[in-house]
Amino acid sequence: IRVVENLPSDTIDIPIDPDRFAQVLINLCLNAIEAMEKGGTMSVDLFREEKPGFVTISVTDTGRGIEDEVLEHIFDPYFTTRQSGTGLGLAIVHKIIELHNGEIKVETMPGKGTRFTLLIPAGE
Repeated sequence: IRVVENLPSDTIDIPIDPDRFAQVLINLCLNAIEAMEKGGTMSVDLFREEKPGFVTISVTDTGRGIEDEVLEHIFDPYFTTRQSGTGLGLAIVHKIIELHNGEIKVETMPGKGTRFTLLIPAGE
């Protein structure tokens, strides 16, 4: 798996709980890695442009994507498509983003990949 990061050269202040936000990024990256069973590319991007007053962070993979019938349940606690999964990873991600007054969006194409986009209020 190839990892690509697109990060700004300047500092962006984001008022977040660093431990909880690390959990968000770990969960999204682990899901991306697991979706790419035969390898691929995972991208992590950070920028300000999508919504004024917000910082945008996205995690994108070139994995198998998410089918429509699964997509509507991915943030439900205990919902999983894996044998060993607990179904809590994305539910926790969703809750942490909510607690930060942020938004989460998902774009997916089965067989092509998935992008999770986080919109987090920017600091001053």
